[in-house]
Amino acid sequence: SFIGISNTFNGVEVSDEEAGLSYDPETGLFTIDFGSELYQSLAEGEEATLVHNFVVSDTLDPADGTPTSATYTITGRNDAPVAYSYEFDAGSEDGLLQATVGGDGPFDPSIESLATDVDSTLTTESFIPYSLTYQGYAVTFEEAGLKYIPETGEFEIDFSKELYQSLADGEQGTLEYVHEVSDGLDSSFATFTYTITGVNDAPVITDTIEVFAGEGGLWELTIGGTDPGDWPI
Repeated sequence: SFIGISNTFNGVEVSDEEAGLSYDPETGLFTIDFGSELYQSLAEGEEATLVHNFVVSDTLDPADGTPTSATYTITGRNDAPVAYSYEFDAGSEDGLLQATVGGDGPFDPSIESLATDVDSTLTTESFIPYSLTYQGYAVTFEEAGLKYIPETGEFEIDFSKELYQSLADGEQGTLEYVHEVSDGLDSSFATFTYTITGVNDAPVITDTIEVFAGEGGLWELTIGGTDPGDWPI
């Protein structure tokens, strides 16, 4: 006897499928799935109205029925941001990687490419540095040469830092940077993985020795030095 006619969400007509609405006339089971995409844009505490219009008819003909409606008030709750992880070829040791989140440069990532949020607006301050590992071991941001300024979105990794200098020519190292994305209520995490390729570093003479020797004497010297690229000297 119950025949659905139409639905509106905040005054805009929507289909049963969009509203997550279903009705089984044989069993009388009426269901509304408020997990449907239609409702996900509601922010924390925001209210919206779903109106389901239907008729009650004893002939199964809507034209013979009595029109009525059911009104549902839905209160939003916060949805956590969705953060995206990426892998990058960072190029060679000694390089400098610079970008601005949300900037207008050719290599600047948009905020939307890094994270999205259906019910909140993300800004550069939504991104919070969390942790770093190099070759599987925890390192500090200073050791890794990584800086992020939330107010401006400026991001930098200095691969000339000592951490990377032990890479031999062609050897690769892996830096994993985990950052948090927060909308002020909930957070999610993503990992940026950077592959760094070593270049040969010239040997370094560790000491300069000044020697005064007398005629006819014998002077012996053991020569040593260091090579940041791990080549034997």
